[in-house]
Amino acid sequence: MTNLPVPIEPFLWDCFWQSSVCLLLGLLGGLCWARRPARAHRVLLLALGAALLAPLLSLAVRHYGWGMLPPRVSAVGHNSVGPTPTAPALPSPQSAAAESAQAAETSVATEALTEARAREKRR
Repeated sequence: MTNLPVPIEPFLWDCFWQSSVCLLLGLLGGLCWARRPARAHRVLLLALGAALLAPLLSLAVRHYGWGMLPPRVSAVGHNSVGPTPTAPALPSPQSAAAESAQAAETSVATEALTEARAREKRR
């Protein structure tokens, strides 16, 4: 049971606060439209639907990495929001040599092109 894809405590906290906010907004909307019971009930029903869907949608966003903000890394050692970030790979000496050779070829080609343009302008 410890190999769950989502830690239980953060998910329960998300369920609590997101559902509470949705239901509170629905209650306030229902009170604002107290003189029109059909509209007040519609607002309450929409708030109830949002209270049920919001935690599930936030779980899906967190799982698939669809969020706009980068994931937070917890201090405990496991990441409760997304995949564990990896350190950037250091370039190997072979790839560094290949990059320097490519840069040299590019600079030679650029110099040759510059000389050719200069010759054309002289004509």
